[in-house]
Amino acid sequence: MAKRLDDNGLLYLLSKLLLMFVRQEPGKGLSENDLTDDLKQMILNQFDGTWASLSGKPTAVSVWTNDAAYQTALQVSSSISAALAASGFQTAAQVEALIDAALSTLDTDIFVVVDPLPSASSANPNKIYLAPAPGGSGDNVLEEWVAVGGAWERFGSVDISLDGYFNESNLVPITNSEIDSMIASLA
Repeated sequence: MAKRLDDNGLLYLLSKLLLMFVRQEPGKGLSENDLTDDLKQMILNQFDGTWASLSGKPTAVSVWTNDAAYQTALQVSSSISAALAASGFQTAAQVEALIDAALSTLDTDIFVVVDPLPSASSANPNKIYLAPAPGGSGDNVLEEWVAVGGAWERFGSVDISLDGYFNESNLVPITNSEIDSMIASLA
């Protein structure tokens, strides 16, 4: 039998997972404080944690020299836009809009299920019609038909079978001991 995780199993699994982690406590960090008292005092004497207490801090971007000739984000964006416009390339949004427009007119339904077949003269020649086999065997077999030159041509059949698929009755809940075994195998 195939296994499934039901509500009880999920609650049990979550309780096991919660035991594997340390909960954070307010006011406590998750790492150790490896600074010596002397180093901490030296830092506190020079910096009280405020922006104002920093010395030698820049007050404007213009104090730096752009000796590498870096571009700003606006300059880069403008250059890319100009290059794209000159090249004739489409943007992603333009391509998506064109694809969406084309797909909206596309007839993607190639199969038409009917019972019985309509007259061949009124059938769409671009469709495959699925109709029950003559005599109605009732075993989910549909025959494939196309209208060619005003007449029906049979060219195959479709046999629908759900063998091998699971029903809910085929599934059983996983047990807590099986969850314990899976978690133990991770260690």
